[in-house]
Amino acid sequence: MMQTITARTRKIVCLLKNYEAHAKEMQGAVPSSPEFFLKPTTSIVVHEKDGKNPIHISSISHLTQDVHHEVELGVVIGKRGKNISQQDAFSHVKGFFVALDLTARDLQNKAKKNGKPWTVAKGFDDFCPIGSEMIESTNLVQDGKLKNLTIFIKINGQVKQRGFTNDMIYNVPQAIEAISQVMTLEEDDLILTGTPEGVSQINSGDVLEFGVEDVTPTYQFNVV
Repeated sequence: MMQTITARTRKIVCLLKNYEAHAKEMQGAVPSSPEFFLKPTTSIVVHEKDGKNPIHISSISHLTQDVHHEVELGVVIGKRGKNISQQDAFSHVKGFFVALDLTARDLQNKAKKNGKPWTVAKGFDDFCPIGSEMIESTNLVQDGKLKNLTIFIKINGQVKQRGFTNDMIYNVPQAIEAISQVMTLEEDDLILTGTPEGVSQINSGDVLEFGVEDVTPTYQFNVV
């Protein structure tokens, strides 16, 4: 399903420092309001059940030597909106998925140090691996609230990140409200809601497995 959706996606909006423990591990302050950036749609690579699902980083080794994983809950927008209130936010959500926001940490740190934008650190091809299934909003939202979900990633069988969506500093309605005050959200746009602590480097030969416990399959990608 996500393969069809992402073919129509116009933008990927990503929250940053939306888990307090991750903000601390990045030596950053917790934001006083939702903060976000954009990833290009060309960074998307959707998991294929019968495919090898490669993530290519060796081909960019002359540009970055420190690519990190960040597992995140994703939101699929189902209805166009501008200035969406928190109360109406879930009526604009089609469903949820799991993704990685890969980051060239060396490039990001250099850009931050020099006060420059760090799109270059987020925008490489294959830097947004996505699980192939979307879970409909009605299955995860009850009484106007998102269930507490557990997102995780394993590297070569070892758990590196395991976090709970209830620990998000800004929840999905707050994020949608803040983003839609700035830009119109359109059907099949994607929002990545931030990552918990535990980010670390990935290398060629690594096997990445990630998902939402008891909700999605575990998706495997191979770093080449």
